[in-house]
Amino acid sequence: TGETMGAPTGYLKDMKSFDEVKEAFDIQMKYWIDRMISSINTVDKVHQRNHPLPYLSLLINDCIEKGEDVSRGGARYNYSGPQMVGLGTVTDSLCTIKQLVFEEKMITGEELIQALRANWEGHEALQAYINSDKVHHYGNDDDYADDVMQAVFDFYYHTVTGRPNMKGGTYRINMLPTTCHVYFGEVMLASPNGRLAHKHV
Repeated sequence: TGETMGAPTGYLKDMKSFDEVKEAFDIQMKYWIDRMISSINTVDKVHQRNHPLPYLSLLINDCIEKGEDVSRGGARYNYSGPQMVGLGTVTDSLCTIKQLVFEEKMITGEELIQALRANWEGHEALQAYINSDKVHHYGNDDDYADDVMQAVFDFYYHTVTGRPNMKGGTYRINMLPTTCHVYFGEVMLASPNGRLAHKHV
C-alpha cells in the first residue's frame, strides 16, 4: 500500500552491519508485540463485558468457588499464551541477510530487496542459491542458524513473558508453527529465505 505501518527503523540498503539489522528487527518485534498485547487485552475486556462464559466456567477449577467467570479470572490458572509462528522463516531470512549481505558480500541489501519486490522473478539463480546447502538454515543441526534462532526466540520470550493480562494473570509464550503457517504464508509477500509471495512453503 505504500503506507508505513511499523516503527521507523531505516532501510536494509543503508545498514552497515548485521548488528544494525538485528537492532532494527528487535525494535520492530517489540513494536508489534506491544500492539498484539494491547489488542488481546482489548478483546478480552470486551469478552468479559459482552460475552461471558458461564457454562464453561462450571467446568473450570475454582470459578464456582470464586464466583467469577472464567473470562474474568475465575480459573485457578489465568495465563494467556500468544503463539509464535514463523520462527523458521524468520531465522532463515536473517541468516540469508547475515551471510550473503554482510559476511560474504555476495549481494547488497538493495539487490535483495529488489529480488523480494519482484517476487524472485528474474532472480531465480539467487533464489536457488539461498535454498541450497551453501546458505545456513534452521533445522539442520547448524550452530550458525541455531544461534540466530535463539536470539530471536529469547527476544520474543523476554518481551512477552510476565506481562499482565486482563484476567489477573500474565502472558506466557506459546510455540505453534503448525496450521497457522498456511494462512500467514498466504498473506505474506516474498521473504529473504527464498519463499515466494503468498506461499506457505
